[in-house]
Amino acid sequence: MNIAQELLGITDCDIVSIVDDKKGEKSYKRVRLKYSGDTPEVCPTCGAKLYKHGNRTLEIVDTPLQGFPAVLEITVPRKRCCNESGEKHVWQPTISNVDAVRAMSTRAFRDITQRSLRNTFEDTAIDYMLSANTIKNTFVDYMKINEQSLRFATPTFIFQYACGCEQS
Repeated sequence: MNIAQELLGITDCDIVSIVDDKKGEKSYKRVRLKYSGDTPEVCPTCGAKLYKHGNRTLEIVDTPLQGFPAVLEITVPRKRCCNESGEKHVWQPTISNVDAVRAMSTRAFRDITQRSLRNTFEDTAIDYMLSANTIKNTFVDYMKINEQSLRFATPTFIFQYACGCEQS
């Protein structure tokens, strides 16, 4: 097990550096990682030979590190094929525990949703260097994913207090 997997839960990557960075007035930790997993020699889609097609750097929001917001900067290789029919496919590895659609780690997604149950979206946004609207949308996604198993309801005592009803 490598350090990136132990600390961040990300396999097939090695930590290159951890630096203190600033975005405006806000300090945060930038963790630079490089993909170290296997790369295929043939296209998984069409079976043609793959050629190097440069690198891509992904910026992924992660849970706070040492009391500061954290951003994972993951450099991954890209490969491209060109088969006889002229179709071109691009291969890029999928990184474990990273939600590429939301550009955040799965543990950040879980933590944001749990914090959103206790704190305001604005308070949670400060810890992640995200906007409150992004935090809200993340929580809405969580509710949609789990709508079959979750049931949100206003507790009875809050309703009674708000409407001035007395319980007998």
